[in-house]
Amino acid sequence: MPTQATDTQGVSRIAKIVGELFPEHQWTQATYSTLVDWLDLLRQWNRKIDLTAARTDDELFDLFVADAVVLHQARLELGASGRWLDVGSGAGAPGLAMAILDPSLGIELTEPNVKRVAFLRQVIGRLGLTSVTVRRARAEELPVAIADDAVSRATFAPDTWLAQGLPLATQRLWMLLARESWSPNSDCTIVYDRTYQWPLTQVSRRVIAVARAHSQSDL
Repeated sequence: MPTQATDTQGVSRIAKIVGELFPEHQWTQATYSTLVDWLDLLRQWNRKIDLTAARTDDELFDLFVADAVVLHQARLELGASGRWLDVGSGAGAPGLAMAILDPSLGIELTEPNVKRVAFLRQVIGRLGLTSVTVRRARAEELPVAIADDAVSRATFAPDTWLAQGLPLATQRLWMLLARESWSPNSDCTIVYDRTYQWPLTQVSRRVIAVARAHSQSDL
């Protein structure tokens, strides 16, 4: 388990991320501590299996928490409170963090790697995240219309994720990009678009939500 000093440092990092990306919203210290506990487990497992390439704690917290905070704000703005799907979840970014930030959010994490699936299941059990499920599967193995919203952090190139992910979501497909210029084809439209920086490492980011053009009246 982490030391009290490590807990304090981790909570301070999360507070800085939230303060810069979504200062209007307040989470409890218990939520911050749950995020820290998850990332401590990740560090322990990462000594044995490949879960993250983050080289510093600042990189780790930005990578696993910052995008989820932005997605939480976007969900509130769009009213995207239905069932979510995180494809290629790896060690849980962003889906696991989203569930910790909002325990009422129903989300399924999909990941083909058996060791990463084992890690996700241990975290869910250890932290009591009852609204989260895990499925060992690749994107192409998933049923169509499995969720209202689907997200993938870095598993696919944007055009590939658009083609593979759009059939999975009945409402919106979310993309987390390195702030590159990208737009969908004419059959889709962007319904949410925000550029920002990770607060601890200043990495440029962009989050986009895409929907089928013919379904805009339903959003």
